Amino acid sequence: MTEQESQQTQPSSTPPTAPPPPGSLPESGASEGDALKTYNMITDKVAGPSIRLGDNIASLIGAVVGGLIGVVVAYFMAGNTNPNDIWIPLLVGGMGGAFVGLVLVGFVLMIIGLVRRS
Repeated sequence: MTEQESQQTQPSSTPPTAPPPPGSLPESGASEGDALKTYNMITDKVAGPSIRLGDNIASLIGAVVGGLIGVVVAYFMAGNTNPNDIWIPLLVGGMGGAFVGLVLVGFVLMIIGLVRRS
């Protein structure tokens, strides 16, 4: 057996390394704050769910206010609807209003996210 063949058959002297424990930071020196800043920048500029509390509260307020406006508009548009069936236009108006409110708030948050400094 030649020396080259014997080197190929011998196992390496270094043992395999174990994977890092879950939740540990990479060795590149990136901190958790940097990762969060990068995530927020990507969700503002490209796509993805926002984890900013202010953005989520604005979306909630937009949905509730839009839903209430939709219910009021549907109530007046229902006119002489049977009192037992008034809930149908109110439900549709509330859902439509909540949808419109979310879209409008989403549009505003999109513009703010594009100009927000990250």
